[in-house]
Amino acid sequence: GQASNLMILIAGSLATFVFLFTMMAVFVIGSQRRINATFTFLTKALNKLIHLVRPKHPETISISRVQELFNDLHENYMVIRHNLGDLRGPLFYALLANLTEVLTIYSVYIAFGQWVNPGAIIIAYAIANLSGFISVLPGAIGIYEGLTTAVLVAAGVPAGLGISATVMYRVLSMTLQLPLGYYFYNKFMRSKPKTLKIA
Repeated sequence: GQASNLMILIAGSLATFVFLFTMMAVFVIGSQRRINATFTFLTKALNKLIHLVRPKHPETISISRVQELFNDLHENYMVIRHNLGDLRGPLFYALLANLTEVLTIYSVYIAFGQWVNPGAIIIAYAIANLSGFISVLPGAIGIYEGLTTAVLVAAGVPAGLGISATVMYRVLSMTLQLPLGYYFYNKFMRSKPKTLKIA
């Protein structure tokens, strides 16, 4: 009962976007014909846009390389589809990673003496992570902090507190979690065989 209309709009829009995008991606990737047609069309459209800026390069993005890339994606998708049980572990660890990130943000707010609505933090975290798709900077620096603060301000958090807590969380995340994640990722990759068996 504490959510503003703006927060409801943001949460609803985000959930709808994620659901529709996932369904569309599964539909396209599920067929080699559809994936070729879709990404050939998108590549041609991008080449036309780039051609407006760089007239001497009619095919900046190679259509054949794009087709090869997404044919590999289709084959990988089919392997995963026939071995869905193998996704239980990765899904569990992905959820655990997201949970620890949200708890870290919440801990920072508690350290600042503010008890924030956990739902607002989850929505802010989700929107900020989506910003990584549009940001050209590594880690979506600048955009991440701005979006997180904007969503939390819409939820009633003071702007000064929002930006301070978000920056503190980013510092903690990069100095504590990234090195640990890098270490365990490398340890895991070294323990795995270099070739994958396709069932």
